[in-house]
Amino acid sequence: MATDDHPRLPDRGVHPPGTSGRWVSCERGGVLAKAGVVCLGMGGNVPGYRIERPLSLDHIVIITTAGEGWLDAGDGRRCVGMGSIVLLPAGGAHAYGVDRGSWQLVWLHIDGRRRLPGLPTRAVIRPIRSTLASAIAGLAEEHAG
Repeated sequence: MATDDHPRLPDRGVHPPGTSGRWVSCERGGVLAKAGVVCLGMGGNVPGYRIERPLSLDHIVIITTAGEGWLDAGDGRRCVGMGSIVLLPAGGAHAYGVDRGSWQLVWLHIDGRRRLPGLPTRAVIRPIRSTLASAIAGLAEEHAG
């Protein structure tokens, strides 16, 4: 089922009170759409927040700006902490959420039909530079108007 988070992606989600977010569609033919970006956004998530996506049509990038959450992409649950970037290639199943504390993140979805050189074939979590997270958050603010 499609959700308000992203109408193209069939997923199941739980958004408890206290969860906040901003979602911006980039499919209107602008520069981001031409680069393959389908949507981007930012969110503040609380315990109980959970997304389960049985099939991702998009490549997904998630950057943690504060707190921590978890990710399970079929290889067990892994911690996603502050300063990390998650790369989820299209075509796979995954779930992520928050058990305790909060998880602040910025994210973007790239059209999964695009071939991206160097994109891993399995989910990875790596350290990230804060400038990239700031750039995506700025794009979300600017694009939302």
